[in-house]
Amino acid sequence: MKAAVAAPPRAKSPPSPAAVKAKKKAPAAADCPALSPEQRHAMIATAAYFRAERRSFVGAAEVDDWLAAEAEIDRTLAAACRA
Repeated sequence: MKAAVAAPPRAKSPPSPAAVKAKKKAPAAADCPALSPEQRHAMIATAAYFRAERRSFVGAAEVDDWLAAEAEIDRTLAAACRA
C-alpha cells in the first residue's frame, strides 16, 4: 500500500496593483477621527449656513447649500483619514 503524498504548497500570486493601491489608501482606525452622525450633521449644517451667508441668503438654494456642504465635509473627513 502506497502512502498519500501531500501536494507541495502553492506559491502565492502577487496582489493586483488595484489591491495594493486600495491597501495603501485604507486608513487605520486610529487615523480616522471618530465622528458620530450627530457631529457630522452639525458640521454639515454649519458649512451650509456659511454657504448661504456667502450668497447673502438670497434665493431658495437651501438644498443646494446643504448638498454642497455635505460633499465638502465628506471630502474633508476622507482626506483626514488618508493623511
